[in-house]
Amino acid sequence: MWQLHSYKRCIKCGYHLQPIFPPGGNLRFLSCKNPKCDFIVSEPLISSTHDKLPVPYYDVLKVIENERREAEKNVVIIGQGRIIDTSISKDKTVNIAKIEVKIKEDYILRPYDSVFFGQTLGIVAEQTKDSLTLLFDVSKNLPKEAPLKIAEPLMLYDSAAAILQEKAAGDGKHVSRFVQIPGLLPLEPSGKIDVSIGNYDLDQEKQTIVKEVISMPNWDYIAIEGPPGTGKTTVIAVAAAEALQRGYSILITSHANVAVDNALERILRLNENLKDEIVRIGHPAKVSKTIRPYIDKPRPDEGRKDWLTRVILRKRIIGMTIAKLAVCDLIYGLDALSKNLGRWPLFDYVFIDESSTVPLCTAIIPIYYSKRWVILGDTRQLPPIIRTFHKYAGAWSLMELASANQEKTRMLTIQRRGNIVIFEAISKLFYQDKLRHHETASQSSLNLSVKVDGWVGEALEPKRPLVWIQTSSGFMDWCKIKRGRIEGASGANPVEAAAAVKLYDAAVSSGVQQSNIAIIATYRAQANLIRKVLREVKRKEPIVVSLYQYKIERRREEEYEPEETEDLLDLRLAETVDSFQGREKDLIIYSVTAHFEHKALLDYRRINVAFTRARCKLIILSSLQSIIQTPWLKYLKRKAHQMEINEDALKPELDIVKSIHSSICRL
Repeated sequence: MWQLHSYKRCIKCGYHLQPIFPPGGNLRFLSCKNPKCDFIVSEPLISSTHDKLPVPYYDVLKVIENERREAEKNVVIIGQGRIIDTSISKDKTVNIAKIEVKIKEDYILRPYDSVFFGQTLGIVAEQTKDSLTLLFDVSKNLPKEAPLKIAEPLMLYDSAAAILQEKAAGDGKHVSRFVQIPGLLPLEPSGKIDVSIGNYDLDQEKQTIVKEVISMPNWDYIAIEGPPGTGKTTVIAVAAAEALQRGYSILITSHANVAVDNALERILRLNENLKDEIVRIGHPAKVSKTIRPYIDKPRPDEGRKDWLTRVILRKRIIGMTIAKLAVCDLIYGLDALSKNLGRWPLFDYVFIDESSTVPLCTAIIPIYYSKRWVILGDTRQLPPIIRTFHKYAGAWSLMELASANQEKTRMLTIQRRGNIVIFEAISKLFYQDKLRHHETASQSSLNLSVKVDGWVGEALEPKRPLVWIQTSSGFMDWCKIKRGRIEGASGANPVEAAAAVKLYDAAVSSGVQQSNIAIIATYRAQANLIRKVLREVKRKEPIVVSLYQYKIERRREEEYEPEETEDLLDLRLAETVDSFQGREKDLIIYSVTAHFEHKALLDYRRINVAFTRARCKLIILSSLQSIIQTPWLKYLKRKAHQMEINEDALKPELDIVKSIHSSICRL
């Protein structure tokens, strides 16, 4: 219910109020026009025309067709490669291959991009001028020379289309709970049962939700809203352990590998005795170091279908991404195999994590393979990545559609992740002050072993968890970017980049581990610039990610291509296959990059994810000349310790950054 119209003037200072309607998301804001006032309110907006489950069949099918067509545009050869050196990772699961190749001009790859070397999928570790380091599954035989081609998830859309158009009408009638399939009536759940659960030292909120999950009948779903740090993964782990005790089979899935791995790791910490029940299906280079030993592969004398049969019969908790499930569906005939074993649907429960990033059009795949659906996510964080411009319900996130039914939605509210100053602001901005802060996390602060002088020391001071640094002359320019057949531009700001380099270098010198720091920039060009300077000049291996890849002109409007979900959810040392870190960091340095409020800053959901990666300290670097359309940034600035720096304070780093920027950025 929209209530913000009841506010006429600011209740703090009496100024006029400005309504803000972001282009995406389910929140609307009202902010005071007084630049010195921090009054702001937000409210969820669910209109009477809001799409609810089940959604129209052709709304989903149309999205699948459009997304596949768009993805196919990027399937191009980007160079011819020749292996010049190989080595094996310490755990003997990954083949690290250095490939001599000259990538076609303007094709910029970054760590964790997927490319095919011939017919074998590889994961990018590092790109230099004349070589590419790729990570391969050690069980794969590599050609000495082969073309390199960008990998796109075509199979994801082919699997979803086959389920909707062919399979659902047979043994997939339960899919009609989510999509109005012609000629099928939705299967109705048969009623809940009362259950009790073991002692897991859970708060009452989580106990209640876990009981509801375990008491679900067949063909039912529950949506669990989990704001940052409130324990979604704990709920998955406990519910999965309880379901296992009752003899159920479980699929843990997501679009992001890190979400799958985090859930499996939490299950193992909860009860190590469950290790023999767990299997992970996936590329070892994208699986966490802890979970890699649970990857199962075909034996030398075993075909793929025989291998999959063995896994199904021996393991009851299976973790894999939705993309990998699509491969099992299309290539290995997973549904036919399951039916032959008398196990249909294959899973009693599916836990779909980070489901705000999963559009319904691809969520169809895990839905098809399960009897009960536990949908976890946060509609105020990462949206689904949809390449094509449309408003069909199939492009909506599974979480947003499921949570439109308030009777089936539960919300976690106790955050245990970060400092109360940061998370109180986040709660106010995006969660209507509903978050509560557990004492174990609320007073966390950055641990510096060496005192730092000057403006850098002021910014890193542990007693200041939220810092806003305004640059007096920062300016963003555009760099040419190419991916597949798509050409666009990405933004870089040398002044902010120099500030990020200086802060990062000082934090590491003061005793903060590199693995506990991450730099996040709005654009990939800015992230690339910062990473290159820290690597080549400071000899550091930073964790640097971005919110958006590039902007393109389409339909006479600017559109911004978001980065992969994996990058923001998994802040780790992507370049080092033997070193994986967690999702949150003690220190987050965020570079706004732009000097004006452009469209890429208007999606508060990605900003929310970036800021809530911080446990102890969040430093925001800004060159914004005004803040009008992004009241969440205005509020954070007002709540932060504010500083201003000029170019003289950034030398000699600024001169180095400008030199490198001019060499890699082509306008």
